[in-house]
Amino acid sequence: MYVSIYYHLSAGPLEYVHLIVTRDGHFEKESSCLKKDVKENLRRFFRKASKCLQVESTVNWPCEKVDNIKADDVIPRRNIRVDFVPISNSNDVKKIFHRIGVSPLAKLIEKTAGMLHFI
Repeated sequence: MYVSIYYHLSAGPLEYVHLIVTRDGHFEKESSCLKKDVKENLRRFFRKASKCLQVESTVNWPCEKVDNIKADDVIPRRNIRVDFVPISNSNDVKKIFHRIGVSPLAKLIEKTAGMLHFI
């Protein structure tokens, strides 16, 4: 993800990041909220990316309010919106494609297919 953000600083605008997350590995049991350690690791990543790449991340956390993350001493050159696509099993490719197809990401893929990068 860091390499993609870095690459798009000069190669073209990166507006959205869609993270595929698994219910078993990333979410609290019986909840639609991310596990605390997963969220803290992602928050730490976005803060570090902000400091190194001068970006601000608008993160749409599942079941929580939107969070704008940037390093305290950084004036961001761009903003990246981060959304999550929850899936049940990372080994079931058909279900992953189906889940992407019914998410807001599907419209973005349809509109910008030639400019879309999967990492």
